[in-house]
Amino acid sequence: MSMAVSDRLLQIISHSGLSRLVGRSADLKLPRPLLRVLLQTYVTALGIDLEETARPLSSFESFDDFFTRALRPGARPIAPGERVATSPVDSRVMNTGVAHDGQLFQVKGSRYSAADLLGDAAEARKFNGGSYITLYLSPADYHRIHAPLDGEIHGFRYVPGRLYPVNELGMKRVPRLFTHNERLTTYLKTALGLVAVVKVGATSVGRITVSYTDTTTNQPGGEPHALFYARPKRIAKGDELGRFHLGSTVVLLFEPPALAFGSHVRPDRLLRVGQRLT
Repeated sequence: MSMAVSDRLLQIISHSGLSRLVGRSADLKLPRPLLRVLLQTYVTALGIDLEETARPLSSFESFDDFFTRALRPGARPIAPGERVATSPVDSRVMNTGVAHDGQLFQVKGSRYSAADLLGDAAEARKFNGGSYITLYLSPADYHRIHAPLDGEIHGFRYVPGRLYPVNELGMKRVPRLFTHNERLTTYLKTALGLVAVVKVGATSVGRITVSYTDTTTNQPGGEPHALFYARPKRIAKGDELGRFHLGSTVVLLFEPPALAFGSHVRPDRLLRVGQRLT
């Protein structure tokens, strides 16, 4: 495929309307026998472990219902420790680093700014010199997002945008991709300082929802907005923060000083919810 064709394709599939259509399709309540066959095919093709799910396959009412499924209690043990950050999602590590001069790596040789990612330069300055980690969720993964530390939800910011794919093609062909895609950032005050949990939309992500407000992403006419609470909301490590309705990426930003990620936290390594990062 030529570069011109691939770039044109990226522009077409990144339109938010296409992902909304996929989202509405995933919400359809199909006849149970048909839905079960489709879900079983999906499970088999991607190797999903149904032993982890809290409900039997026959109980799901739509594809999205299955995709945002809960896991059985105890399926994801949460590493203890007030200052022990844990993975908020089941994912593959894309990269880790320190935000020098407010810059983060997308892929080797390609950077983007924390200010553009967060949509707020003043907030971004708080993370300069702090660590970050980028976590990619595949279609086979569990797609709920959990708090990486005990703390308080101080607020959130929503920035609408395109929905480029976060696969190899998108990452290589779209400079500063994460600053173009829509994203919803949750700000947590923790024992490690301020943490930004940036949930990045992608192609076919019908929407992102969160547990602490009724804001839903990828809605027609959606406008950027932020809300910071006069009374922050307590949340425990491992509690649910939100859900991807189809898959995408989470970027975690930590205030300085920089964290020392564990030797298991390297590019292409797999992580699970609750697994320690440090």
